[in-house]
Amino acid sequence: MDEVIAHVQENLTGYLIVVGCALPIIIIFRKQTFPFIGLCFESALYYAIVHVILTCIVRFFGWFKKESTFEALGDGNPNLGRSFTTPVLEPWWDKTLYHPEGLIYLELAFIVLVIIVTFKYRPLDVGGKNTYQGKAAAKAAKLKAGQRTRQKYTRPPRRK
Repeated sequence: MDEVIAHVQENLTGYLIVVGCALPIIIIFRKQTFPFIGLCFESALYYAIVHVILTCIVRFFGWFKKESTFEALGDGNPNLGRSFTTPVLEPWWDKTLYHPEGLIYLELAFIVLVIIVTFKYRPLDVGGKNTYQGKAAAKAAKLKAGQRTRQKYTRPPRRK
């Protein structure tokens, strides 16, 4: 985290120039940009959830591996000392923090899966038209389709 703060402090003017140029464009084209920005935040939330779930599963398997071996006897095997790990507060792109090393590829596969599922079930609707026509139009559409409405029943007039 210290590296990120130091980088931002060194390049603060560049970031302010980019924000100053991008902000008017984002505001002018907000019907197109806000849905995309919302989708990015939603996807980032899904990635975080998947990362936490994967970390819990990996830690469970690490605990199970440690408890089901003879590590407690101390036979001197150096491979038994290191458990399964994934980074939680460290940067996730650092391959040395994953043990076994293939876990980073599993996490990248989950990220690709989240991207596919997000775009399939939550497609980006940029600048879509509002098709809501009100309650009267919805009622007329129900009557046209032959559905009953909750209108009060009135008797036909009596014959003489």
